[in-house]
Amino acid sequence: MGLIYIIITFLFFFILYLVIQSAINNSELTEALKQLNQKLEKSGLIQEESQKEEDENLVTVNYENCPGCDEKILLNKEECSTCGTVLNKESCPACGAQVFQDIECNSCGLKLRDN
Repeated sequence: MGLIYIIITFLFFFILYLVIQSAINNSELTEALKQLNQKLEKSGLIQEESQKEEDENLVTVNYENCPGCDEKILLNKEECSTCGTVLNKESCPACGAQVFQDIECNSCGLKLRDN
């Protein structure tokens, strides 16, 4: 007898779910929202917002090549973890970017020293 009540209760809620879902899908408000969404997608406003969110979540990591072994190393490191070269850092006089023993600045292209 208890199993019959469980089955009847399940069927009742399932039918109720289908009725509510049907009402939502067929409502005028839903149709208006779908049309508005399509217009926003065509204009590109929705894509721009999602692109802004993706850009905000990105973390920029700046690398420089080691003058000793040419491996990529973080700009804030003072020694190459691959070959052990001590990185003599200096600032570019034009843009202030950190440079190693480079001939020119990687940020602005200013020539720092002759070959």
